[in-house]
Amino acid sequence: MDPRRIELNRRHSREMGVLFSTFLDAHPDVESEVDGAQLTAEEDAAWVAFSAQLLGRHQAERSALADVLEAELRGDDPRPGTRQRGRTADRPSLLAAEPRVRMLSGVTAPSPGTANPVPPNGPRASVILVIGGDGPAPLRPAWMLIGPALTALLGVYLLAVTFGPGGSAMRMALQLPDSAIPWSFVAYLLPALLATPLGFLLGRRWPTAVTLPAAVVLILGSLLTTLAAGSGSLLFGRALTGIAAGVAWGVTAVLVAQLRAQRAWAMPLVVGAAVLALGFGAVAGALLTRGLTWRTPFLLAVPLEVVAVLATAVTGIVVLTRRPSGPVQPPAAPLV
Repeated sequence: MDPRRIELNRRHSREMGVLFSTFLDAHPDVESEVDGAQLTAEEDAAWVAFSAQLLGRHQAERSALADVLEAELRGDDPRPGTRQRGRTADRPSLLAAEPRVRMLSGVTAPSPGTANPVPPNGPRASVILVIGGDGPAPLRPAWMLIGPALTALLGVYLLAVTFGPGGSAMRMALQLPDSAIPWSFVAYLLPALLATPLGFLLGRRWPTAVTLPAAVVLILGSLLTTLAAGSGSLLFGRALTGIAAGVAWGVTAVLVAQLRAQRAWAMPLVVGAAVLALGFGAVAGALLTRGLTWRTPFLLAVPLEVVAVLATAVTGIVVLTRRPSGPVQPPAAPLV
């Protein structure tokens, strides 16, 4: 192959990879982590419009190089304006036989040395790069909900354990004023509500990477609350727990939204489990406080929080192992 063809192909591949990375940054809803996830019709149309200018320039550059190489092969002067037009009908179109391809959201930047497929007549509605999968698939598998949902449910449980006798026993044991119980509730709920949008925004692209540290912080918050010796450490532990719970709530919500077909049963299941966790937290807080101490409900949550960390880590590892071992490139089109 002529070195000029190779260099042009490499440059086009790099430029298209950079452009698609820019497209992902501008469209955070497009999934790029899960193998087999496809662009929606709206995302497909957005990518076609986004890449139209670059695709047109690539087509023009490749066509111009094809003319130069053909002229050299015939012994003609390859300078612009000197091309003999008599034989153009005998030369096949540069990419006439190129297959119509699709670009899935899990596509990676093309590696140097591979051809960048460019349609001969400019962008088409179905022209995108291929990474894998040949049919519609949910943006997220349902099992990815296990870790985030368990973390979110534990956050709901920890919100409710201070209801009723649990909060009163906490105030008496730490010799706190009556206003301490409402403040401990606010110290939990306010950070949780502020962190929920953050978990929703970041979780749509990196659910495992966001949930895993949140679950670890939930453990730290529970331990700090359990070992609290005064109002300062108590409020700090509750605030940490609230931040972690809010992030988990946001990630769980966006994962449910990304399930598509499974959303019909996943949403009521998660909402129902949250209601049960709320009621169980209030009842468990009252019973365990009367039978043991107010610290017991928080301490019993720690083993389940460790399970949530492990579940999140395992699902993240599974997602990584299900990806292709290397960038899968679209079929290269010959450059003539």
